[in-house]
Amino acid sequence: MTDYCIHIANLFYLASFAAKDMLWLRILTCAGLVFGIVFFNYCPKEPMYGPMFWHFVFLGINAYRIVALIRERGWSMTRQPAGPLDGNPTAAAAS
Repeated sequence: MTDYCIHIANLFYLASFAAKDMLWLRILTCAGLVFGIVFFNYCPKEPMYGPMFWHFVFLGINAYRIVALIRERGWSMTRQPAGPLDGNPTAAAAS
């Protein structure tokens, strides 16, 4: 199964090249990096630490940029639905 990880990783990279949205591009790239890490750790007779190191570096950079994009877009994982007292005129009109 781990032999397929490099192919799955490359399919995620390929899909990321087709993504128009930067957030999706980074998410797909991170998925590819994770499968690449699995491949470089388990497929060869001994783990390939050089490529794994760079995959972790790129994964960290992309994860940081994903969080920045989410914050920039105003999304929050703990955000509560807007109510009429939140200063959102659209939410107040809908109530």
